[in-house]
Amino acid sequence: MKKLSFKTWILISVIFSLITIIVLSAAIASCTKKTHNQEDLTSSLDDKSVFTAENEHQWFYFSNDTFCPVEKPEYSPSSTLVPWPDSVRISTANNAGNTEKAFAVVNRLGILSFNNDTVKLTKDVSVFSNHTADNLLFYDDIPFFSLYQSMFFNDSPAAAKPAEGCSFLIQFDEKSKIFFPVINTDNITDEKNTEVTELVWDGNKFFLCLKTIDKDKTYFSYRAFTPLSPVLSLTPYSPKTSYTNQEISLDEFRNSKAIKDFSTAPKRIQNLLSGFSSKVPFLVDLKYAGGSSPVSYSNNLKSSRHELNAKAIIAKSWSACLFQDGTLFIEGTLPSKGILNDGKTVAVKLPKLPQGYVYSDFVIAGSTLYAAWEETLFYRTNRSGFLCINLDLTLFNKHI
Repeated sequence: MKKLSFKTWILISVIFSLITIIVLSAAIASCTKKTHNQEDLTSSLDDKSVFTAENEHQWFYFSNDTFCPVEKPEYSPSSTLVPWPDSVRISTANNAGNTEKAFAVVNRLGILSFNNDTVKLTKDVSVFSNHTADNLLFYDDIPFFSLYQSMFFNDSPAAAKPAEGCSFLIQFDEKSKIFFPVINTDNITDEKNTEVTELVWDGNKFFLCLKTIDKDKTYFSYRAFTPLSPVLSLTPYSPKTSYTNQEISLDEFRNSKAIKDFSTAPKRIQNLLSGFSSKVPFLVDLKYAGGSSPVSYSNNLKSSRHELNAKAIIAKSWSACLFQDGTLFIEGTLPSKGILNDGKTVAVKLPKLPQGYVYSDFVIAGSTLYAAWEETLFYRTNRSGFLCINLDLTLFNKHI
């Protein structure tokens, strides 16, 4: 057998490498499927029902003490990725029920009040600087929210412990711009070093998950707290006869926040998203304007992973749903406007976000859409802010 030269071996090696690369590329291409979150979610609608927010929008980002306009989200000042309980970001938002106003809780910063195209930020260092703020809720259209001290990512003995008797529920009075404590952790438990990490408010009672850090261990307990008078009439000093407070099981707490099948969702939301196949795995957190905790609905409960996540709001005259990719579905009538698209669903494509960014929540104040955005990686957040879109120009003037 003739011995091959060194150059021949090099040539054979190069050819073999090229063939390997081609084969692997073909295999990967054949195995790769286009995920649902890469698809056009508006494909089931006709062209007349799909709109794009072109020049009718304005971006804002959060600094450590305010919000500022910016040309694009990626142009916002960058800091470092921090766990979401410690980051400045919109953690929760919702519309009021009987007015055109809306609110958003900005973690570590304050409360945003939206009134059509007017946005105001109310801050209180004593409330927000050392606490994680979440769970925007309403009672008689008055907003309130929950606080806890972030220990989720650090359970070491040296970790910060929650102060005894710290405020758990806070009421926001928009007129006076004052935050009032409603319930303290002492009203819920006698255990020290305890925080309420999760809650579900069904409009009647609170289902609570409590986390207690002891010297030797960390453990969880669960309670049902029921005000016997309007919740916002309570104070941390209200007598125990003003409420009931009982221990519940883990299963009872889980049932209070269980994900439900989308086929059982309110018809207005089912109709809004009727263009989706029943096999598409999406998860919608549904809120009623001026209401209690959101209820989660899955379009495919058997799916182990929901590729599409969305927030939805049902208001008196409209309902809307925003997916993380920026696709907004909306139907009904906005204030002082006619019925949109003869009552049929309309979709608005929000400006596309860079890789690693998502739209996380939204409200509609009057005819202005406010959509929260954030740069996120697993459980950490960097840049964040909100997008303002004039729906009057985007939808109604164009639709006519």
